[in-house]
Amino acid sequence: MEEIAIVENGNIVHKCALKLSKDEILRFLSNETVLVSVAEYSGDGGLGYGPVSFSVKGSSYRITMDYMKFATLREITEERVLLGYKRVGVGLRIIANVTAMESGINLGDLFSIGLAAKANKITGNLMLEVIGIKSKDVTSVLPLPSEINQSTIQSAMQAMATIKSKIYENGTELYPQVMAIKSEEGQDRNNFRSTVETNAYSESQKVMEPMSTDSLRQKKIEPRSPYEKKE
Repeated sequence: MEEIAIVENGNIVHKCALKLSKDEILRFLSNETVLVSVAEYSGDGGLGYGPVSFSVKGSSYRITMDYMKFATLREITEERVLLGYKRVGVGLRIIANVTAMESGINLGDLFSIGLAAKANKITGNLMLEVIGIKSKDVTSVLPLPSEINQSTIQSAMQAMATIKSKIYENGTELYPQVMAIKSEEGQDRNNFRSTVETNAYSESQKVMEPMSTDSLRQKKIEPRSPYEKKE
């Protein structure tokens, strides 16, 4: 199982990620962000991420809103070749799969999508994923997947806020996972994704060192669900 570098009593030490205490995990996951991404479904069912902000009539989209508490890690081969970067952490993800009945709907705002659903300008479903956060209280407030409308969006946002507040509570267990990836320029993205998924379950002794988010400025990190099928 891979190891990570953490600060302990002023010294940098390496520990197996699965053996970290909750306090160590929280210190390691020192960054937080909220991201909204919009992807358009192609005719063959694939997803294309791009500068999509407003709907086109008859098109289908996947809108993802992520809350991440994370550390950014380099993925390096045994030959010390940089493949890319990954955000490892815990968080929450709201996913809306929608089809637009009209053009011009603001897809970057969930509340605008709710208003459009109320006016029958958009149809689809909504779901909330909890990533790496485990407790009975979290399970009890997790809403079921449902048809998208103002009420279900509000319920999902309220559940998101409630679960986020429980991260620091006693009894809540944290299991960091890969939440986003960015391949290095010149590296094959699909090969990098395959490497990340393989290393996540390998038994090789590998040290993953955190890097500053400043060095990721201007780089686009691709959100991905830990539950999605490998392409």
